[in-house]
Amino acid sequence: MAKRKDSAYGSRYAEIATAGYRKDQFGWIAHHAGHPAGIIEPAGPAAHKKAFYGVAKRS
Repeated sequence: MAKRKDSAYGSRYAEIATAGYRKDQFGWIAHHAGHPAGIIEPAGPAAHKKAFYGVAKRS
């Protein structure tokens, strides 16, 4: 992330729910207050992503 030298970061936190996941590219679909809020694209090894898909298929 790039920012100007004289700017400050603003931090905001919110509770979100995972509403689903993408199958074509790894990512979780996030909802906030019952509305779509975006996609979370966590970084991680391919083995972790493969393990997640294995668990998700069982549900």
